[in-house]
Amino acid sequence: MNYFRSVAGSRISQGLVAGGIALVMLSGCGNDSADAVTDASVESMQKAAEKVTDTVSDSATKLSESLSEGAKQVAEKAGETAQAVATTTGEAAQSAAQAVTDTAAKVVETEADTETEAKTAAPVAAAPESPAKVEPTPEPSAPEPAEPESKPAPVKRTGAHGATVDFFTALLNGDAEAAIAVVEGSDKEKKALTARANYQRASVQFKTAFVNKFGDGAWAKFNSPEHLPEPATSQRPPFNARLSVFEQVDLDQMLLYKPQENGDEASYPAEQGDLKVVKKNGVWKLVAASLLPPGLDGADKATQILTASTSHIARFTKAIGKDGVSADDIDVELGRAIVETLYGFSSQESHRFDVGSL
Repeated sequence: MNYFRSVAGSRISQGLVAGGIALVMLSGCGNDSADAVTDASVESMQKAAEKVTDTVSDSATKLSESLSEGAKQVAEKAGETAQAVATTTGEAAQSAAQAVTDTAAKVVETEADTETEAKTAAPVAAAPESPAKVEPTPEPSAPEPAEPESKPAPVKRTGAHGATVDFFTALLNGDAEAAIAVVEGSDKEKKALTARANYQRASVQFKTAFVNKFGDGAWAKFNSPEHLPEPATSQRPPFNARLSVFEQVDLDQMLLYKPQENGDEASYPAEQGDLKVVKKNGVWKLVAASLLPPGLDGADKATQILTASTSHIARFTKAIGKDGVSADDIDVELGRAIVETLYGFSSQESHRFDVGSL
């Protein structure tokens, strides 16, 4: 209802509020096999030559003993011949042995040359080049934990305007304690402003639930003075609810305006009464009386109306989304409860629903 809108709400309408090798080894063969073949061949040849010599000598001796003197010359000649044969045979054996030795040496030399050539020329014998070392793909390292996002330090506002912005920021958040901290006034006036902050918090909760259920369009219709689901009669005003909700856009606009300062006093001119700020003990604070809703008889009445309205808003917030309860039903019943509290009477008309039974 427009009947209990706060000065804050009226200031808004006046434009006072803003916003991741192997290696191959080759080795050569030794000469032990060739040496063994050479030694065995020479020994065999020498034994054969000695056997021939012994046999021929024995035969010559026996023949010499059985022959006459004339025959001895023949025998001696034969012996000489045999000796020559033996010598020749020995020389032949030695030549043969030398030939074997030479051949073996050539074999060894040839094998050595072949081995050398194999090591230096034959590509198949060369150790393969080591493949390029492939570095393992490193495992992706875990990202370093991000630095916690630092919130900007709150702006330290000074002066009369700073105190005003601080108050309405607290009101926007429904923070009564922060709001009262920048207010100058009596205990009763501060109690009324505490009730105003509580009213703001309840209204924001109601609006959030209402918009979630019925949408923004339905909210605009609900809070419009042109929408009258239960028009006035000769006995009472219209039953429709209008909630004075301080919005972020209002605060954003508030930032754009500056008060008129005069020494230790400052004010924001408005048709329904100036919003006043005073400086005491070097600190700027809002004058509580200039923040109270207009049209009420003092702080006590303001506390009563605001507290009762807050209670009604909280009760009807629970009705949102209930079966059979429309947006207009809530508008009418909440408006009715506020009007009855404001004017102090009880209507005899039937209710659209019983909020107490929900």
